Amino acid sequence: MSKYIVRIEGRTVLVKDQATQSTKRMGFFATRMLETSGETDATREAIELIKRDLTAQGVESDPDRSLNLTVDAITIVDVFPSEPPGKGFTFYPDEDN
Repeated sequence: MSKYIVRIEGRTVLVKDQATQSTKRMGFFATRMLETSGETDATREAIELIKRDLTAQGVESDPDRSLNLTVDAITIVDVFPSEPPGKGFTFYPDEDN
């Protein structure tokens, strides 16, 4: 089993702005660390984790556009960092879509 750090970019999710109570279309980056048998499994498992985490945080898919998840980077490491990334997301306005 190898250790992978996978960074995924997601597009076309709807995030509720708590200050204004409005919904905005956003994109995001998320990093997940996995120990799997190969790069294909690492990608698949990272995407599944991200989908579950989005649902748990109340983030919705845009009904007018399909969720777009792509691998931005995947790295094999010998040891995971001592301070791993969290389960969060870094959101940005998705104005291109």
